[in-house]
Amino acid sequence: MECSEQSAAETSQEQHKLEDTPDSEAAESDISWYESIPPLPRPLTTKNGLKLLVVVSLFAAVALGTIWHLGGRFFDLIFLTPLFAGFFLAFAMEKAISKTCWRRSVTILWLSAIAAVLLLATRYVEDSIAARPMVIRSLSESFSESEHLPPAVVHSQLEQQMTPLESSLIYIVAIANRGTYVSRDLGVTYLMSGGTRISGIPFRGYGFWLLLLFQAAVIVGVCMIATDPTIHSGYCNTCGKWAKRHWLFRKQGHQADELADYVRGQRWAEADDMRLGGKISGKDFSTAHLLHCANCASDMLIVNRMTHGEEKHLLYARISSETAESIRSAVRRVA
Repeated sequence: MECSEQSAAETSQEQHKLEDTPDSEAAESDISWYESIPPLPRPLTTKNGLKLLVVVSLFAAVALGTIWHLGGRFFDLIFLTPLFAGFFLAFAMEKAISKTCWRRSVTILWLSAIAAVLLLATRYVEDSIAARPMVIRSLSESFSESEHLPPAVVHSQLEQQMTPLESSLIYIVAIANRGTYVSRDLGVTYLMSGGTRISGIPFRGYGFWLLLLFQAAVIVGVCMIATDPTIHSGYCNTCGKWAKRHWLFRKQGHQADELADYVRGQRWAEADDMRLGGKISGKDFSTAHLLHCANCASDMLIVNRMTHGEEKHLLYARISSETAESIRSAVRRVA
């Protein structure tokens, strides 16, 4: 009984040495102050995860574009509609990110931009398909007057010869040049003809395309803000959830083994003083970080190497919350 109490006391003292003991003394100590655990397999590998993320994002963009088309007759505000669209797109992307190992902010930015363009394109293409009878009727009236032909004959020829792509382009050009208005309550109205006048600020020509650019920027901004916590999260091997990370060190890829040795020996100053030998590559780098999972109340100390998106663990250890706080304090002192 006395031996077990003494052993527990010694273990507690060794954990508190992280903050009280100099690096050199900590390095000489071979007391195991962490519990090594094997990392669990991730939900999806990086490459397969990227494929899933792309498919989910593009599918969500098309679906949201269709919903925008259907609901645009009743609710289409210059700011709120793209805000809601961006929120639901970000929700779909966040769910896909949480199922994969893909964690590159630049890729998420580009994918959000592509999805935003696809979302708006889907909306306007479906608008133009619904407006095809109106486009043909407007053109047949114009041609019948200029060519002195019966409107019914011109209308029949246009229906047979005009492709959906041509009618879509005519519709978009028409609303861009003659009939886009933003009312005082920030509602957006699109008209085919400039003959009908409504109250509001007209957006024509470059103004129309700037309006689309603004809406796309809102969608991308919402996606980046909403997915940022998931992008910078880490995988908890205890419960299989994604959790918050606290970065300690980031070094070159070939320095991973050396970094792991310093972390095991609690030699924080030496780890911080490691020479980088140039700019750290985004394709090959090593990191040391803490992971706190609120879902299972676990704290992890992790050293890994990322090579072309593939992660290799050199240290994956469970530690106490007190030890994690001591490590953060020690690294702050030497940084």
